[in-house]
Amino acid sequence: MKTYIISISYYSEPNFRGNCSKYYFVSKRGNKVTYSGVVNAKHYLNVGSAERMAKTLRRIFPTAEIKVEYRI
Repeated sequence: MKTYIISISYYSEPNFRGNCSKYYFVSKRGNKVTYSGVVNAKHYLNVGSAERMAKTLRRIFPTAEIKVEYRI
């Protein structure tokens, strides 16, 4: 089954260059966002749900690169 996860990449420079730290979204409760490694990532079955959460995360972390990736 195909699932979708959200990756959050923090770069050392604001133009998405330099050293990168990559994390995966786990949960959001209120104003608190939890992220971890790929093992603990939240899996979405619907790409629309993953895109809506990614849009919310882009508002919270404007300097991070946020992508929806699929896993088989």
